[in-house]
Amino acid sequence: MKEQLKNNISKDVKSAVKNYITTVNSEKTNNLYSMVWGSIEHELVNVALVHTRGNQSQAARILGIDRITLSRIRKQRR
Repeated sequence: MKEQLKNNISKDVKSAVKNYITTVNSEKTNNLYSMVWGSIEHELVNVALVHTRGNQSQAARILGIDRITLSRIRKQRR
């Protein structure tokens, strides 16, 4: 089950990136990696914080990062 969920996430990201590239194919695409990673990172943190009702220590544990890194990510997105 866990592996299937992981595959679903990969497929969703792949589909979204392919759709983005296809949609803007006539325009120059710069910093795609940075844009995608920033979006994913932001959503990961938000989902984890909602799931833990704002508990940063629990959210960091779920994400596999320390609480200080979680705080740094949140400050960068403000």
